[in-house]
Amino acid sequence: MKRVSLCLVLAFIIISGCNAQNLQNRRAVVAGSFYSANPAELKQDLKGLFAEAQPSKNSGTVLAIMAPHAGYVYSGIVAASSYNQIDWSKRYDNIFIIGSSH
Repeated sequence: MKRVSLCLVLAFIIISGCNAQNLQNRRAVVAGSFYSANPAELKQDLKGLFAEAQPSKNSGTVLAIMAPHAGYVYSGIVAASSYNQIDWSKRYDNIFIIGSSH
């Protein structure tokens, strides 16, 4: 019951802050600044970051992760290490991404 209540509260907070303008796709305005603007180069960069990242240390179900979102040169390996903890073979009913707008 607590988990359902928490999800409802988080959903309400997220939905109340959204409007049609916020839900539209937008250009990657910092491409070339914090990560490569070239899709092929970006893909190679991501492969390299995940190759250097810590492997999964988890043997159970991941309930939450916290990952930084600074430029890849600053925190890419830490972010990739966070995402490596997810078991990609499992099916998740809900995934919530919570981040500030800045």
